[in-house]
Amino acid sequence: MAARGCCPSCGSAALVEDAHYAQQQLVCAACGCVLAEGLLTTTYTEEEHLREVTYSQSTGQKEQLSRCLQRAFRTGSKA
Repeated sequence: MAARGCCPSCGSAALVEDAHYAQQQLVCAACGCVLAEGLLTTTYTEEEHLREVTYSQSTGQKEQLSRCLQRAFRTGSKA
């Protein structure tokens, strides 16, 4: 992603490539306008290598209902 041109919002030429998040973006350093974004999703071939991970494996904690939901199930009311 080449940092060329100027910002359509403020006209500044201070455009920077920002790869801070999961996708690369072209951002105006003056006003924060996002001019271009990379792909956030995976391709079909990349998905072949993915596998399911349970909540407890990803967090190291046992998955359980909140106390509010547990109370609602016992009493039959809505949470």
